[in-house]
Amino acid sequence: DSRAGDRQPEPGNINQVSVLLLKGDVEDFTDNDFRLINIAVPFLPRDIRFSADGTRAVVIAREALTTIELFANDVVARPTRTLSFDAEAAEIRITNDASFAVVRYSESGRLDAIDLETGSTSCFLVSGTAQHVLPIGNQEMLVLGSNGEVNSVGTISLGNNSSQECSAVDYEFDVGAGRQLALSPAGRYVIASAPDLNIEDFWLLDLQSESVHTIQLEKAISAVAFSPEDRFVLVSHLKKSGTPAWDPQIED
Repeated sequence: DSRAGDRQPEPGNINQVSVLLLKGDVEDFTDNDFRLINIAVPFLPRDIRFSADGTRAVVIAREALTTIELFANDVVARPTRTLSFDAEAAEIRITNDASFAVVRYSESGRLDAIDLETGSTSCFLVSGTAQHVLPIGNQEMLVLGSNGEVNSVGTISLGNNSSQECSAVDYEFDVGAGRQLALSPAGRYVIASAPDLNIEDFWLLDLQSESVHTIQLEKAISAVAFSPEDRFVLVSHLKKSGTPAWDPQIED
């Protein structure tokens, strides 16, 4: 068909990411600048995660992910490995050093772990349904699961599971109706909460003392955030139906 243009020789926007090195005068950037690298990735990249030290990026596409090593020199960036995962994935989390990815599925207790260095895979099973996964280090993640009555949190250790069978995850903390997790910057505390008008509690996990505390606020919770030094927690709230009172001392 003469109306169809020639196929472009380089990857298009739907399977490409651009890496820019912010070095020198950024106003001089051009398409041919050595500080700008275009990298082909799997179809429809939808998210990008970084290692804590900023030396690796992980580009997550529809059914695969690509690891990219980052350099503050003339190389700038280099793709190292592309690995596929199940398209039914509901959540993908990356460890702090970007050495592992953990895949969670809707309405399932199975978690798949992908070693981003070797490409090998392993799996874990929680009792009930896995609802949320949270990285807490280079080799560990917390998983929140539900049996339909109470939600609980356990730890999965990555890199040690060489068995062909899925490893069972033991729950360590019961967190009532909590179904989302937030980690403090120093990594000591985790809050489990639920954005639900009928739930006015949250659960504070102390990973150092291995204890859990239920805190009642008498207000439904929208989101939580820690201060940088782990001294404070700020909680935003959901509003009940009706006219707002515009008074923080009055529950509405």
